Amino acid sequence: MLLSALTHLQGISVPHSRYQVFFLSPVVGVTVTPTMVQKYQSPVRVYKHPFELVMAAYERRFPTCHLIPMFVASDVMDEETSEDGSLQRVERRCALDVDAPRLLKRIAGVDYVYFIQKNTLNRKERTLHIESHNETFSNRVIIHETCCYSVHPENEDWTVF
Repeated sequence: MLLSALTHLQGISVPHSRYQVFFLSPVVGVTVTPTMVQKYQSPVRVYKHPFELVMAAYERRFPTCHLIPMFVASDVMDEETSEDGSLQRVERRCALDVDAPRLLKRIAGVDYVYFIQKNTLNRKERTLHIESHNETFSNRVIIHETCCYSVHPENEDWTVF
């Protein structure tokens, strides 16, 4: 059930992406190789809108978005922009109110699930690369997600996710 709650990260941080789930050893002081238990590749999604419009809509979800009620907060941890403004890197710490029973949240000792998201927007190449991983329960489970927005290869006025 906890894994089910954590995998909601895939559907909230970015709805169509690739993510991997790993379990780690629960024994303190024991070093083990992480064991991959699930790998997922979502289908390609095409937005029939220009890249710049899709990026403007994407940016509006931060720091919170009423259209995504589970996405309750985000704080910029680091941000850098190239001199010409064409390349921007942003690292955020985001909080989700995971759809889980209150009792499970109390047992786990969390109200929210936190994850780190690193975005690299390249305005010249018209791409946005997103990497995220869970911070909550990272000593037990690692969820690593990667995804990319880019211009559609056959129509420059569309965006592929």
